[in-house]
Amino acid sequence: MGIVLSNRLQSLQTISRIFIFCANLLALYGLIQFFDFDFLPAEIIFQKAGRIISTFENPNYFGNFLACILPIGIGLFLSCKTNKHLLYLMVCNALLYLGILVSGSRGAWWAALFGISLTIFGSTWQTQPKIPILKRSLFLSIIYTVITLSFSNQVIIKQTGHEDVAIGERLLSSRHILKPVETDQPGYSEYALSHRRWIWHNTLHLIQKRPVLGYGLGQFKTAFSTHHQQTEPNSSKYETVAFAHNEGLHIAAETGLPGLLGFLGLLASILIQIVRFLRNNSYPPHRWGLLGLVCAMLFDSQISYPLHLPLNGLIFWITLGLLLGQAQQKIKNAV
Repeated sequence: MGIVLSNRLQSLQTISRIFIFCANLLALYGLIQFFDFDFLPAEIIFQKAGRIISTFENPNYFGNFLACILPIGIGLFLSCKTNKHLLYLMVCNALLYLGILVSGSRGAWWAALFGISLTIFGSTWQTQPKIPILKRSLFLSIIYTVITLSFSNQVIIKQTGHEDVAIGERLLSSRHILKPVETDQPGYSEYALSHRRWIWHNTLHLIQKRPVLGYGLGQFKTAFSTHHQQTEPNSSKYETVAFAHNEGLHIAAETGLPGLLGFLGLLASILIQIVRFLRNNSYPPHRWGLLGLVCAMLFDSQISYPLHLPLNGLIFWITLGLLLGQAQQKIKNAV
């Protein structure tokens, strides 16, 4: 779909604006939940724990979606030429950032930072003069810093048997990604990291058992459950694990290492074409924002499974197709 749409020059701008508009609606609804004005509360375990989910079922899905759209918003902001649109995009980007912040998803925070950094770096590298881009980037950084400090004491997680967690504490806890706090208590906020480490450890054992053929598409949940019952029959850990919380490990477990290598090879070949296309041509920062979306999604996929989610995965493949189509069109025109 993305490759087909890329044949029209206006498609990138139109689809980007649609992404921005829809993401802002979702962010706005998330903020309505955050300030306890939700008129359609859902009976979901995350929302009962004080987590912000917007229209999603999981705060990580919500945070990931906004984190991937934010680089597009920044790319449009950096390339905007009218003051009216500049103000609109500034408000949109502030809403998106605040939505990511209140989602409490550390993976989304780091993914957003990665996507934003790539967008600003690519835009600065390709654009002449560079001073306007750097000024706008600094201005956004100041806005985001003020938002973060203003909301740092706001509670975003209510824990069972532990003190509630504020945004500032959640930000500081990101250091536990490298050295997680080991715990078996699902109500504790650091349980997510220790549980992921446990999942990755067992998924590696699954891959070692069937490294060539894997267990078949869609069979991860069954294979993991069987492996868990065989290796830890008396364990109290949550047994129903549907995803490896790492796209690479998940693909390797279901399709084997050849399947993983094929996927990585395909992805690498597409990204190489796109980077060459952007590097060798002077394009507005908007296109770097689209690449920022793709890379933010791939970054978050190291600790989650965004490519398996219908909406999040859809925007990833559409955006990748748009950029690939533009790159291939440029090659055809050159020939």
